[in-house]
Amino acid sequence: MCRQFHQVMGKAGPSNTTLFRYASNKIKRPNPVVEKYVQDAIHKTEIELAQQGLAESERHRKRAEHELQGIETRFRSLVENAQDVVYRYRLLPSRRYEYVSPAVTTFTGCTPEEYYADPDLDLKIIHPDDRQGYEEAVAGNHRFHQPVVRRYRHKDGRWVWTERVHVPVYDEENNVVAFEGISRDITERKQAEKDQAYLIAIVESSEDAIIGVSPDGTIMSWNPAARKLLGHTSEEAIGQRISLIHPKEDPQRFDRIQSKLSLDEPVDNPDTVVISKSGEQIKVSIKSSTIKDSQGKVLGFSGMIREIK
Repeated sequence: MCRQFHQVMGKAGPSNTTLFRYASNKIKRPNPVVEKYVQDAIHKTEIELAQQGLAESERHRKRAEHELQGIETRFRSLVENAQDVVYRYRLLPSRRYEYVSPAVTTFTGCTPEEYYADPDLDLKIIHPDDRQGYEEAVAGNHRFHQPVVRRYRHKDGRWVWTERVHVPVYDEENNVVAFEGISRDITERKQAEKDQAYLIAIVESSEDAIIGVSPDGTIMSWNPAARKLLGHTSEEAIGQRISLIHPKEDPQRFDRIQSKLSLDEPVDNPDTVVISKSGEQIKVSIKSSTIKDSQGKVLGFSGMIREIK
């Protein structure tokens, strides 16, 4: 300890023996010179420790700042390159876009700079049927955390369907001063839903019985014409095996049809019979085909059945 005092002070002082006797309280009378030397050494040591602590804190701060900058850079890169639009819209004290990611140009043809310059740009290009909901949101009737579907006109004239989810930003007085959100282009999904609805309408209104069957022979769909022809309701038929309508004397019919369909060969049975709910044999013509998804995976088979009178 005595050597450390001398090292801290950087100069000669009382002897090690004197310092030791002072530290162990074995001196016979107070020595102001020794006392001041020790107090100065302690004070200087405290200052150096404090400086070391500050230097260590500064190193930690800089390290944390560097790490945060790295996270911010990665996050900004992620946002700037995302296909979805990320945005922040200020409501108070005045309305304006504080941030719009570059993906917005793909959605509407407008650049982020155009949005920064015009806080009402969305309102100018929104579909008339969606305008009221947008105005209510800006006026304060927000549907936070819930998906909101709206259409916007792209600069090239087409309508783009979007699905937005945004969250509120509050001030110290719990007022909503802004909202942040993500907007996704769902135009393809909407078109697929429209196409599906159209196909369902065709199937439902068809005068021919149309039955959908899974790869293992389970009935998956059953249109009104199938009920009219075969007597089973959709609730009764769906989930049953397709053998429900096949004659008992021909238990391998589905296997033969499935074997041909698996080779992408359409199957036509222009003159065959099916069995109704009442057990009646009905003479019919059947056209069967494979149902595939967009990747070519077999989802099942369909059969179009027409009664031969």
